[in-house]
Amino acid sequence: MPSSSPSKTSRTASSTDKLAVVRANAIGRLLLLARKSFMRRVTQELRDQGKPELPAAFLSLSPYIDAEGTRNTDLAERAGVTKQAIGKIVKEYELNGLLMRTPDESDGRAWRVSITAEGLRQLAQTYRVVARIEKHYEALIGPDLFPEVRRALRLIVDDAAAPGAVAKHRSRGGKKGL
Repeated sequence: MPSSSPSKTSRTASSTDKLAVVRANAIGRLLLLARKSFMRRVTQELRDQGKPELPAAFLSLSPYIDAEGTRNTDLAERAGVTKQAIGKIVKEYELNGLLMRTPDESDGRAWRVSITAEGLRQLAQTYRVVARIEKHYEALIGPDLFPEVRRALRLIVDDAAAPGAVAKHRSRGGKKGL
C-alpha cells in the first residue's frame, strides 16, 4: 500500500482548509443557512405561542403570489417548480382554506391562485412574528448596519428579477453602493 508523502499530505490538508474557509463564507451558503435559521425561528415562535403553524411550503410559496392573484404557470416559474408540482401544492392548501383557484380569463387552460381571507389572516399573524425576529436581527447586527443589510439583499433580489437593471441604473448616475 503506497503511503502519501508528507508534502503531498500537507498540500491536501492546506487545500482542504482553504476550501473550508471559502465554503464557510460563500454568499449562497450563508443566504441559505440564514433563511433556514429564519424559518426555524418563525416556526418555533408560532409553536411557542400555541398558534396554528403555517406549513413551511406555504410560507415559501406566498411571497410569489401577487395581491390580485397569480397565474399558475407564473407561480410555478417564480417558485422554481413544475406546473404539476404547483397544482399539487395549491390543491393541498386550497383544501386547508389557505389558497383558492379561479379560472384565468385571459387563458382558458390556466387558473389564478390567490390567498384566501384565512390565508391572509394566518400570514398577518406570521408577519407579526417576523417583525419580532427582525428586531432581534437588528439588535444582533446593530441599528446602523441592519438597514444596509436589507438594502443589499433588496439589490440582490432586484437584480435577480431584472438581471443587469441595477447595474444599468447605476451606470446612468443612479445611487451607487448601498
